[in-house]
Amino acid sequence: MTIQTFQKGKFYTLPIKALREEGNNTFFIVNANNREYAIRMFDFQKSDKKVLQMEELPCMVKDIHGDNIVFVQNFARMFEDIYISGKVYPFIVNKEAYNPNNEFRYYDIRDYNGVPFRIKCEKNTFLVPNQKIRCMVSRPSLNKMILILENTKKDVIVNCISPKELLRKSGIEEKCQRFLLYSFATNPGFEEAREYYEQGNPEWVIKAITAIVEVEQWPNATADSRRGQLHGSSAQAGNAEALYAADRRFL
Repeated sequence: MTIQTFQKGKFYTLPIKALREEGNNTFFIVNANNREYAIRMFDFQKSDKKVLQMEELPCMVKDIHGDNIVFVQNFARMFEDIYISGKVYPFIVNKEAYNPNNEFRYYDIRDYNGVPFRIKCEKNTFLVPNQKIRCMVSRPSLNKMILILENTKKDVIVNCISPKELLRKSGIEEKCQRFLLYSFATNPGFEEAREYYEQGNPEWVIKAITAIVEVEQWPNATADSRRGQLHGSSAQAGNAEALYAADRRFL
């Protein structure tokens, strides 16, 4: 029997031996060199009759660890009917990806089915987690699908998250949110962060974090001391809502 050599980053078509369910997950069981490998199926694929009737699976080698090969679905082939070249589709930002090349930025994103992708952007493109974006699909080859961020030539590409929305997503108590909003709007230490926000630059978040004095002491504060600090600042916290009702810049 001929042993096939697999290389990282290369594409292959492997026979599907079975579908296997483990808890809430379903896997394609494929055969490579007489060895079985499990490749996770996305939730939306579980009800796709075309997918369930497949006998072969387009795959890509994501990584190789010794004699263990990590296979993933070949998205360009699997989703060729979903993502058409030249059309624009919505995506959601996960995070900025590590990139040693300072000439560009890379972001890990996902579509509304949870399928992960990565996009390459110009270095002055700033995206933030959970931001909704739109990308155009390009298919330079059968096994390659490229996403191009829409409007990449505009000076302001994205709408950055507001301080109020960021604090709301953080899950901290409402009274503390009001106090922090008040501080962000009035404290001179946040002036640079406010300027970044007003310019539509998502890096206002980084500027705000670096402006906080003795931030490392916060996690060590007791619940009682935090309640005391909030109570002692109740006048400021109470004024925060009025401030932000009049000044909509930070909402």
